[in-house]
Amino acid sequence: GALRREYLNLPCEFEVFDRFKLRKEQFIQEFPFQYYVLTPLTTSKEIVFNSFVHHFAVLTSLRDQFPIVGLVVKALLFLLHVLMYGSVLFFLFNRKESLALRFLVAVPVIILMFALTALVFRYVESRYLLPIHPFMTITLAYYIFLTWNKIKAYRLKSN
Repeated sequence: GALRREYLNLPCEFEVFDRFKLRKEQFIQEFPFQYYVLTPLTTSKEIVFNSFVHHFAVLTSLRDQFPIVGLVVKALLFLLHVLMYGSVLFFLFNRKESLALRFLVAVPVIILMFALTALVFRYVESRYLLPIHPFMTITLAYYIFLTWNKIKAYRLKSN
């Protein structure tokens, strides 16, 4: 790793780090269920029900100049995000698809999301979720395609 500048090396830095590490270990010993189950579930909820648009500067200017447009864009991105996660869960429990295909597409999303929230991070940051977006996009596109075909079949049947 890169060496830090000398003035950044504080004498108490390692002591503070060790205290935080000790406090974390004590918390895990006292409340393992909360640390390994409840906190990841809460974090997962924050991941699913979030639009992750706070870093789009254009939405800030839209919100200032055209508040309705900014709100609509944010709402659409929120809906897209929730639908993407929903499509993964629906795909996992859809019995019409082969078991191998369901696990190939849905399980990486669930494993990565659990690993990120339970083992690595205790907060939500969108850049770490980017590897699961292709899987979610595939499942959402698949269900949009199925829905479109059902609508076309219904139209043909009704004519």
